[in-house]
Amino acid sequence: FITIQRIYHWLSLIKFRYMNFMFDLEDASDDGAIDAAEFAIVCSSYGLDKAECEDAFGKMSQVKGKKAIKREGEKCIIHDN
Repeated sequence: FITIQRIYHWLSLIKFRYMNFMFDLEDASDDGAIDAAEFAIVCSSYGLDKAECEDAFGKMSQVKGKKAIKREGEKCIIHDN
């Protein structure tokens, strides 16, 4: 039968699979990193202004002084390119 632990486990699997799906979608060059250009292309496909998307990536990466988002295990981390 269904327990709270099974529900949490199921939800964590869905979250991990969705994160990987979105990462693979945005990593158009398949180099294992999402740069500002790739981020802007995907975000602008949702109707956002491409320049605003690039600006948002710059602000997000500026917090840690990094240039790309990379996948590390079950997380995506902002890294130097």
